[in-house]
Amino acid sequence: MIKNIVFAAFVFTASVHAMEKENRWSITAYGTQINLNKGDMLDYYADGEKKVDYIVVGRRAQEGKFISMIVDGLIGECSTDFQVYFETKNKSSNYRALSHHCLKDGTTIPGTLYFPLREGYNVCLTVIEPYVWGAQYYCYNSVRKKDNGKVKFAYYQGDEALEEALKDIRVCYKTVLAKGITAGKRSIALPALGAQKCPFGSFPKEKAAPVAVEAILEFIKNNPKMYDRIELFVEEDFEVDLYKELLMQWRGKENVLLFYFAQKNSEHLISLLLPELIGYIANLI
Repeated sequence: MIKNIVFAAFVFTASVHAMEKENRWSITAYGTQINLNKGDMLDYYADGEKKVDYIVVGRRAQEGKFISMIVDGLIGECSTDFQVYFETKNKSSNYRALSHHCLKDGTTIPGTLYFPLREGYNVCLTVIEPYVWGAQYYCYNSVRKKDNGKVKFAYYQGDEALEEALKDIRVCYKTVLAKGITAGKRSIALPALGAQKCPFGSFPKEKAAPVAVEAILEFIKNNPKMYDRIELFVEEDFEVDLYKELLMQWRGKENVLLFYFAQKNSEHLISLLLPELIGYIANLI
Protein backbone atom coordinates (compact mmCIF):
# COMPACT_ATOMS: atom_id res chain seq x y z
CA MET A 1 0.00 0.00 0.00
CA ILE A 2 2.81 2.39 0.92
CA LYS A 3 4.39 1.74 -2.48
CA ASN A 4 1.13 2.75 -4.17
CA ILE A 5 1.08 6.03 -2.26
CA VAL A 6 4.64 6.86 -3.23
CA PHE A 7 3.93 5.98 -6.84
CA ALA A 8 0.85 8.24 -6.88
CA ALA A 9 2.88 11.13 -5.52
CA PHE A 10 5.34 10.86 -8.39
CA VAL A 11 2.97 10.26 -11.31
CA PHE A 12 3.70 13.85 -12.35
CA THR A 13 7.33 12.74 -12.70
CA ALA A 14 8.71 16.06 -11.59
CA SER A 15 12.16 14.87 -10.69
CA VAL A 16 14.67 17.64 -10.12
CA HIS A 17 18.40 17.26 -10.21
CA ALA A 18 21.53 19.39 -10.61
CA MET A 19 23.37 19.21 -13.92
CA GLU A 20 27.11 19.00 -14.32
CA LYS A 21 27.33 22.18 -16.36
CA GLU A 22 27.18 25.53 -14.63
CA ASN A 23 24.11 27.68 -15.22
CA ARG A 24 22.03 24.62 -16.12
CA TRP A 25 19.14 23.06 -14.20
CA SER A 26 16.69 20.31 -15.09
CA ILE A 27 13.18 19.11 -14.27
CA THR A 28 11.09 16.37 -15.90
CA ALA A 29 7.35 16.86 -16.38
CA TYR A 30 4.80 14.74 -18.26
CA GLY A 31 7.55 12.64 -19.81
CA THR A 32 9.51 15.64 -21.14
CA GLN A 33 12.83 16.79 -19.74
CA ILE A 34 13.01 20.57 -19.38
CA ASN A 35 16.51 22.04 -19.14
CA LEU A 36 16.90 25.62 -17.95
CA ASN A 37 20.01 27.37 -19.28
CA LYS A 38 21.56 30.78 -18.72
CA GLY A 39 23.40 32.06 -21.76
CA ASP A 40 23.19 32.98 -25.43
CA MET A 41 21.13 30.29 -27.13
CA LEU A 42 22.46 30.73 -30.67
CA ASP A 43 26.08 30.97 -29.58
CA TYR A 44 25.63 27.75 -27.60
CA TYR A 45 24.40 25.86 -30.68
CA ALA A 46 26.79 27.37 -33.23
CA ASP A 47 29.65 24.95 -32.57
CA GLY A 48 28.49 22.47 -35.21
CA GLU A 49 27.33 19.75 -32.85
CA LYS A 50 23.72 18.66 -33.22
CA LYS A 51 22.11 19.15 -29.81
CA VAL A 52 18.45 19.85 -30.63
CA ASP A 53 16.17 19.37 -33.63
CA TYR A 54 14.62 22.86 -33.62
CA ILE A 55 15.90 26.26 -32.49
CA VAL A 56 13.20 28.91 -32.01
CA VAL A 57 14.22 32.54 -32.57
CA GLY A 58 12.16 35.65 -31.79
CA ARG A 59 12.03 37.57 -35.07
CA ARG A 60 11.40 40.95 -33.46
CA ALA A 61 14.28 40.45 -31.04
CA GLN A 62 16.45 39.80 -34.11
CA GLU A 63 15.16 42.88 -35.90
CA GLY A 64 15.63 45.20 -32.94
CA LYS A 65 19.08 43.95 -32.01
CA PHE A 66 20.70 43.49 -35.40
CA ILE A 67 18.69 45.46 -37.97
CA SER A 68 17.69 48.41 -35.74
CA MET A 69 14.04 48.31 -36.69
CA ILE A 70 10.84 46.53 -35.64
CA VAL A 71 8.54 45.33 -38.42
CA ASP A 72 4.86 44.61 -37.81
CA GLY A 73 3.67 41.11 -38.53
CA LEU A 74 1.06 38.55 -37.60
CA ILE A 75 1.60 37.41 -34.00
CA GLY A 76 2.65 33.77 -33.84
CA GLU A 77 3.53 33.57 -37.52
CA CYS A 78 6.56 31.31 -37.86
CA SER A 79 8.77 30.04 -40.64
CA THR A 80 12.22 28.58 -41.24
CA ASP A 81 14.75 31.40 -41.51
CA PHE A 82 18.15 31.20 -43.19
CA GLN A 83 19.38 34.63 -42.06
CA VAL A 84 19.57 34.40 -38.29
CA TYR A 85 22.23 36.49 -36.58
CA PHE A 86 24.09 36.00 -33.32
CA GLU A 87 26.90 37.49 -31.26
CA THR A 88 29.64 35.53 -29.55
CA LYS A 89 32.00 36.28 -26.71
CA ASN A 90 33.77 32.95 -27.14
CA LYS A 91 36.99 33.98 -28.88
CA SER A 92 38.29 30.42 -28.86
CA SER A 93 35.59 29.28 -31.30
CA ASN A 94 36.31 29.37 -35.02
CA TYR A 95 33.53 31.25 -36.81
CA ARG A 96 35.70 32.51 -39.69
CA ALA A 97 33.70 30.50 -42.22
CA LEU A 98 30.57 32.51 -41.43
CA SER A 99 29.53 35.74 -43.10
CA HIS A 100 29.33 38.91 -41.06
CA HIS A 101 26.03 40.76 -40.94
CA CYS A 102 26.04 43.34 -43.74
CA LEU A 103 23.59 46.23 -43.79
CA LYS A 104 22.04 47.56 -46.99
CA ASP A 105 24.59 50.36 -47.20
CA GLY A 106 27.42 47.81 -47.20
CA THR A 107 28.58 48.36 -43.63
CA THR A 108 28.99 45.46 -41.22
CA ILE A 109 28.23 45.06 -37.53
CA PRO A 110 31.37 43.80 -35.75
CA GLY A 111 30.99 40.53 -33.90
CA THR A 112 27.67 39.70 -35.54
CA LEU A 113 27.50 36.46 -37.49
CA TYR A 114 25.05 34.40 -39.48
CA PHE A 115 23.98 31.33 -37.57
CA PRO A 116 25.59 28.32 -39.32
CA LEU A 117 22.58 26.41 -40.59
CA ARG A 118 23.50 22.94 -41.78
CA GLU A 119 21.50 20.46 -43.80
CA GLY A 120 19.41 18.24 -41.56
CA TYR A 121 20.52 19.91 -38.35
CA ASN A 122 19.68 22.89 -36.15
CA VAL A 123 16.78 24.29 -38.11
CA CYS A 124 16.05 27.85 -36.96
CA LEU A 125 12.35 28.62 -36.71
CA THR A 126 11.62 32.33 -36.33
CA VAL A 127 8.37 33.48 -34.78
CA ILE A 128 6.85 36.96 -34.61
CA GLU A 129 6.59 37.55 -30.88
CA PRO A 130 5.05 40.50 -28.97
CA TYR A 131 7.14 43.64 -28.78
CA VAL A 132 6.34 46.10 -25.97
CA TRP A 133 8.12 49.42 -25.65
CA GLY A 134 8.23 52.23 -23.11
CA ALA A 135 10.00 52.52 -19.75
CA GLN A 136 7.11 53.41 -17.43
CA TYR A 137 4.16 53.75 -19.79
CA TYR A 138 3.99 50.66 -21.99
CA CYS A 139 2.77 50.58 -25.58
CA TYR A 140 1.98 47.60 -27.78
CA ASN A 141 0.87 47.05 -31.39
CA SER A 142 -0.83 43.71 -31.89
CA VAL A 143 -1.61 42.13 -35.24
CA ARG A 144 -3.79 39.06 -34.83
CA LYS A 145 -5.78 36.78 -37.10
CA LYS A 146 -9.45 36.56 -36.13
CA ASP A 147 -11.56 33.41 -36.24
CA ASN A 148 -13.06 34.50 -39.57
CA GLY A 149 -9.57 34.67 -41.07
CA LYS A 150 -9.38 38.47 -41.17
CA VAL A 151 -6.46 40.36 -39.64
CA LYS A 152 -7.06 42.65 -36.69
CA PHE A 153 -4.75 45.57 -35.87
CA ALA A 154 -4.91 46.97 -32.34
CA TYR A 155 -2.91 49.46 -30.27
CA TYR A 156 -2.74 49.21 -26.48
CA GLN A 157 -1.28 51.42 -23.76
CA GLY A 158 -0.43 51.09 -20.07
CA ASP A 159 -1.51 47.99 -18.17
CA GLU A 160 -3.69 46.89 -21.08
CA ALA A 161 -0.57 46.75 -23.29
CA LEU A 162 1.05 44.27 -20.89
CA GLU A 163 -2.12 42.20 -20.53
CA GLU A 164 -2.61 41.85 -24.28
CA ALA A 165 1.06 41.12 -24.91
CA LEU A 166 0.96 38.34 -22.31
CA LYS A 167 -1.90 36.74 -24.22
CA ASP A 168 0.19 36.84 -27.38
CA ILE A 169 3.28 35.43 -25.64
CA ARG A 170 1.18 32.41 -24.68
CA VAL A 171 0.04 32.04 -28.29
CA CYS A 172 3.65 32.10 -29.54
CA TYR A 173 4.82 29.29 -27.25
CA LYS A 174 1.88 27.08 -28.18
CA THR A 175 2.37 27.82 -31.88
CA VAL A 176 6.08 26.96 -32.03
CA LEU A 177 5.68 23.85 -29.87
CA ALA A 178 2.86 22.62 -32.11
CA LYS A 179 4.95 23.42 -35.19
CA GLY A 180 7.74 21.24 -33.83
CA ILE A 181 5.43 18.28 -33.31
CA THR A 182 4.01 18.66 -36.81
CA ALA A 183 7.53 18.61 -38.20
CA GLY A 184 8.34 15.46 -36.25
CA LYS A 185 10.82 17.16 -33.89
CA ARG A 186 11.68 15.54 -30.55
CA SER A 187 13.78 18.31 -29.02
CA ILE A 188 13.42 22.09 -29.18
CA ALA A 189 15.28 25.15 -27.84
CA LEU A 190 13.30 28.20 -26.72
CA PRO A 191 14.35 31.71 -25.67
CA ALA A 192 12.25 33.92 -23.36
CA LEU A 193 9.93 35.01 -26.17
CA GLY A 194 8.93 38.66 -25.97
CA ALA A 195 11.28 39.32 -23.04
CA GLN A 196 14.68 39.26 -24.71
CA LYS A 197 16.88 42.35 -24.51
CA CYS A 198 16.24 44.82 -27.30
CA PRO A 199 17.62 48.35 -27.89
CA PHE A 200 14.10 49.75 -28.10
CA GLY A 201 12.89 48.17 -24.85
CA SER A 202 11.72 44.77 -23.67
CA PHE A 203 8.83 43.15 -21.87
CA PRO A 204 9.14 42.92 -18.05
CA LYS A 205 10.81 39.54 -17.57
CA GLU A 206 9.14 38.86 -14.22
CA LYS A 207 5.72 39.15 -15.87
CA ALA A 208 6.57 37.11 -18.97
CA ALA A 209 8.12 34.17 -17.09
CA PRO A 210 4.93 32.81 -15.41
CA VAL A 211 3.08 32.85 -18.73
CA ALA A 212 5.97 31.08 -20.49
CA VAL A 213 6.17 28.32 -17.86
CA GLU A 214 2.41 27.82 -17.79
CA ALA A 215 2.11 27.71 -21.59
CA ILE A 216 4.93 25.17 -21.93
CA LEU A 217 3.70 22.89 -19.15
CA GLU A 218 0.11 23.00 -20.34
CA PHE A 219 1.25 22.07 -23.84
CA ILE A 220 3.33 19.06 -22.80
CA LYS A 221 0.55 17.99 -20.42
CA ASN A 222 -1.87 17.92 -23.36
CA ASN A 223 0.78 16.33 -25.60
CA PRO A 224 2.64 13.97 -23.26
CA LYS A 225 5.96 12.50 -24.40
CA MET A 226 5.75 14.18 -27.80
CA TYR A 227 8.93 16.03 -26.89
CA ASP A 228 11.85 14.21 -25.31
CA ARG A 229 13.53 17.45 -24.32
CA ILE A 230 12.87 21.21 -24.17
CA GLU A 231 15.77 23.61 -23.67
CA LEU A 232 14.88 27.00 -22.15
CA PHE A 233 17.38 29.86 -22.40
CA VAL A 234 17.32 33.02 -20.27
CA GLU A 235 19.67 35.99 -20.12
CA GLU A 236 20.04 36.93 -16.46
CA ASP A 237 20.71 35.24 -13.11
CA PHE A 238 17.43 36.34 -11.56
CA GLU A 239 15.56 34.73 -14.46
CA VAL A 240 17.17 31.38 -13.69
CA ASP A 241 15.97 31.62 -10.09
CA LEU A 242 12.53 32.81 -11.19
CA TYR A 243 12.00 29.98 -13.70
CA LYS A 244 13.20 27.43 -11.15
CA GLU A 245 10.71 28.72 -8.60
CA LEU A 246 7.85 28.72 -11.10
CA LEU A 247 8.59 25.18 -12.28
CA MET A 248 8.80 23.95 -8.68
CA GLN A 249 5.54 25.69 -7.77
CA TRP A 250 3.80 23.99 -10.68
CA ARG A 251 5.10 20.63 -9.49
CA GLY A 252 3.73 21.32 -6.01
CA LYS A 253 0.26 22.14 -7.37
CA GLU A 254 0.19 18.92 -9.38
CA ASN A 255 1.20 16.86 -6.35
CA VAL A 256 -1.56 18.40 -4.24
CA LEU A 257 -4.08 17.35 -6.89
CA LEU A 258 -2.68 13.81 -6.96
CA PHE A 259 -3.01 13.49 -3.20
CA TYR A 260 -6.50 14.99 -3.32
CA PHE A 261 -7.76 12.43 -5.84
CA ALA A 262 -6.03 9.61 -3.98
CA GLN A 263 -7.86 10.71 -0.84
CA LYS A 264 -11.19 10.27 -2.64
CA ASN A 265 -10.34 6.63 -3.27
CA SER A 266 -11.36 4.69 -0.16
CA GLU A 267 -9.08 1.80 -1.15
CA HIS A 268 -5.99 3.93 -0.53
CA LEU A 269 -4.57 4.46 2.94
CA ILE A 270 -4.12 8.13 2.04
CA SER A 271 -7.91 8.56 2.20
CA LEU A 272 -7.54 8.62 6.01
CA LEU A 273 -5.33 11.73 5.95
CA LEU A 274 -6.61 15.24 6.60
CA PRO A 275 -6.54 17.67 3.62
CA GLU A 276 -4.12 19.96 5.50
CA LEU A 277 -1.68 17.08 5.94
CA ILE A 278 -2.02 16.12 2.29
CA GLY A 279 -1.05 19.64 1.24
CA TYR A 280 1.92 19.64 3.62
CA ILE A 281 3.23 16.31 2.30
CA ALA A 282 2.75 17.38 -1.33
CA ASN A 283 4.80 20.52 -0.81
CA LEU A 284 7.66 18.49 0.64
CA ILE A 285 8.01 16.38 -2.51
